[in-house]
Amino acid sequence: MSEKFNCKIKNDLGELAKVSKAANEFLEPLNLDPKIVYGVDLILEEMLTNVITHGYEDEGTHEIAVSIGLDEDEVSIVLEDDGAPFNPLSLPWASHSADADELMEEGLGIHFVRNMMNAMQYRREDEKNILEVCIDL
Repeated sequence: MSEKFNCKIKNDLGELAKVSKAANEFLEPLNLDPKIVYGVDLILEEMLTNVITHGYEDEGTHEIAVSIGLDEDEVSIVLEDDGAPFNPLSLPWASHSADADELMEEGLGIHFVRNMMNAMQYRREDEKNILEVCIDL
């Protein structure tokens, strides 16, 4: 089984609902564990929010490509944007003893994503950030 979902959104927080709805419509008929579907939704929301909120130095419209791939043993989410270079893997892992304020400073969304995923890869290619996050089925 190999399934693929692709869409493009603008760098506008209002687009998050659009991509979430489309991704859920793709995932729903695949009868995945609800925890996996929740994880995909959380990863999309947190990582796209970071790109849209912090990735662009201008007020212009930019396009962010989103793809979700599903094979027999994992779901992979790939985000590609032309924002400022940012490698989420360069941030330190949040301390388990950190309080809420410390987590906010360290990047709470990235902390959530790290706890949902099994693997994450980042690369900068052709002036674009490419982030791949994988969740084992």
